[in-house]
Amino acid sequence: MRKMFGNRGEATLKKSELSFLGDLVHNIPQLVLEHKTAEETREELYDKEQERINSEEKLSKEVETMAPEDIPAQVYRSFKAIEICGQIIRNRYGSLNKVALHSLVGSTYGVGTRFMDFFIEALQDAQTEIVELIERIVSDDPRVSHERLEREARSVLLWTTFGTIYGAIKRIGYCVGARECLDVYEAQTRERDTPAAKLVEAYIRLFYARDMDAKWYEELHIELEGNPICQRVLKCLVLEFIYLNNVHYRKRQELSQAVDVNPNKSRALTRS
Repeated sequence: MRKMFGNRGEATLKKSELSFLGDLVHNIPQLVLEHKTAEETREELYDKEQERINSEEKLSKEVETMAPEDIPAQVYRSFKAIEICGQIIRNRYGSLNKVALHSLVGSTYGVGTRFMDFFIEALQDAQTEIVELIERIVSDDPRVSHERLEREARSVLLWTTFGTIYGAIKRIGYCVGARECLDVYEAQTRERDTPAAKLVEAYIRLFYARDMDAKWYEELHIELEGNPICQRVLKCLVLEFIYLNNVHYRKRQELSQAVDVNPNKSRALTRS
């Protein structure tokens, strides 16, 4: 496991690590609590999950012809390793001693956060080229100013970064999560003391432990003040949980307000 992106450090998702996004993060639209049924949300997520599975199946065939050091091969094998470790954790948590369980969970976190570190740095290093490429693609309309082109191109960079972080946090939490091991994830959070580890714990608390203690999420939201990307990840995790489950109206209000998401009858103007 340590060989996967072994030359990388682990992404912490601290504010300084995401500073290359600059003022863009202040233009993230506000989220609102939509009136969506659990069935609607499940259908949306099912479609996305099928797209992911199809993409992975295609990539798995391509990986067979790649060298181990090729980036797509490293990404694919890293996330397969996370899945396998997650199966071990869920199926054998009762027979593993605490030290072994803590080590396995920590190794799994490490693979996911090293991938995020690689991706974030790659985007940071290539941001000028990415912006210029997108500008060339969308510059067919002569009525669009250079300033607007650049703004739109940098917006794509922002949402690509957010989407990758959000997806990685969910993937780690989904793969390693087990309600019975909550104390292990809490220990990982204390040991690492990073926004990344805290967001993984938030995912597991919601989707595995079904912990709806609004106070816990409110405290984390406050702790992430000044880090709008991570605050956005937390908001999206809470909203996805609400939408996927038939949460009582009062508890929906408590959870959404805990992460500063206000109820609204209209759909949010957000990007996924």
